[in-house]
Amino acid sequence: MSRIVVTQSPLIAMQAIADAARYHPMWVGAEPLQTRVLLRVMAKLRDRYPDLERDRHHALRLRRAGRASHYLVILRPRRGHSGGFWLLTSAPDDAERWQDLRERDGRLTLRWWELVRHTRRGQASPAWTWRMRPDVRAEKLRQLDEAIAKRWDGWIADFCRSSMHWPGFAGIRGDHKLIMQHIRARWLRVRRDPCPELPFLPYVRRRSRT
Repeated sequence: MSRIVVTQSPLIAMQAIADAARYHPMWVGAEPLQTRVLLRVMAKLRDRYPDLERDRHHALRLRRAGRASHYLVILRPRRGHSGGFWLLTSAPDDAERWQDLRERDGRLTLRWWELVRHTRRGQASPAWTWRMRPDVRAEKLRQLDEAIAKRWDGWIADFCRSSMHWPGFAGIRGDHKLIMQHIRARWLRVRRDPCPELPFLPYVRRRSRT
């Protein structure tokens, strides 16, 4: 199997990136991009990094020999959304402007989300998860405060329904819980009518590993 993931699903792209991040902490990428641009990018990167066409066993041998392995994720556009690409490597070269996803100013982002390390309860070492970008979270809370005060209840209901389709990674579930708590607290503070029932975001289902 190659080290290239091509998908129209943001969830699959996010899972692939989180899996690759363990051994590939440097990255370069761009979004939004249209299909014709992504095709050119993929052709260029496959030519520049031929190990992308090899399997994970070959990648392990490269790293053990002190050489770089790479992982490429392509998110193909679908109706209403553009795509993007994210190339990760175990060791940077001079051909790209690499960023370190372990650093605050180098975090990898995909649409509303950013990749961060987080330690789960009962585990000694951190793992990679996704959470809402702080600027997005602040803007959504501002919009919700306005909607509650102005009684835009249809907008609030649409927001809550759409939130059930957020990728259910640990960090995003934490964001979702805090946002729902914020809605309830704000509602009780400025409204007299009962707060509607608020949804719970389920866990993400893992993709099969290949």
